[in-house]
Amino acid sequence: METTTAVATDADAVAELHTASRRRAYATLFSAHYLDGPLLAERRQVWRRGWPIPSRRQRSRLRIAERDPAERRRR
Repeated sequence: METTTAVATDADAVAELHTASRRRAYATLFSAHYLDGPLLAERRQVWRRGWPIPSRRQRSRLRIAERDPAERRRR
């Protein structure tokens, strides 16, 4: 497994992971209608539009872990 700094082309994969996580975590808090609805499309829009571009003062970066780093290079 390898970790790397995420880039804008990772936005859809991050949105899919974010959606799956929200669906599990909030299953008892939000309606199934919301969680099973357009959540993925909303998350994709958020991650595509607001991809984190840290300023020089920010020290945080979004990191991703991959089982097969070669797969990312083929995308």
